[in-house]
Amino acid sequence: MFDVPHPTREYDYSVIEEFDIKDGIVRGIRIGASVPGYYTYSPVFAADWQRYALRPMLTRHGKPSTVLLDVAYLCMEHDCGDPRYWLYVIFDQAGIAVNYFGTTKRTDPIEICLHLDNATAISLDLHAPDYTRPILELDHLDPTALIYPLTEVSTLTLTSFYETFKASDTACFVVPGKYWEEAPVGP
Repeated sequence: MFDVPHPTREYDYSVIEEFDIKDGIVRGIRIGASVPGYYTYSPVFAADWQRYALRPMLTRHGKPSTVLLDVAYLCMEHDCGDPRYWLYVIFDQAGIAVNYFGTTKRTDPIEICLHLDNATAISLDLHAPDYTRPILELDHLDPTALIYPLTEVSTLTLTSFYETFKASDTACFVVPGKYWEEAPVGP
């Protein structure tokens, strides 16, 4: 069911595979792929990982049980770059959590477009449907990350999210920037 693409050239993108094993039993598998530096578009990455893009995942697994969003700014010296986003789409009944990572433009409201041309990493967390882990553990996030249910920070419901992104590879949504303030600029 999950065919993991691997790059033919190591600089196209990288792949990690991790196993959650307890008492000799595999309880979960995490597969992640990212382009170098997380900021560069890679047509090879986009083509190889198309099977796990949002639209095909919604088509195969139906309406997600949860959609979470985090937005952050990476500030270096006196410049905060474009915001990065992490969108977690969780299908509890299938035991799948997908994390789409990408960058967007510095605007308010923040517009996030979820086609692979804007994504620079994808991770899949696969586990038995009866085994659940906290979302912060799924992607090894900082517990202080500002992760919100998408339904609380946008006008989307789970149903409208599902219908919108199942119908289009190029759909976008907006969220107010007030939920994610820029980090303080360094000296």
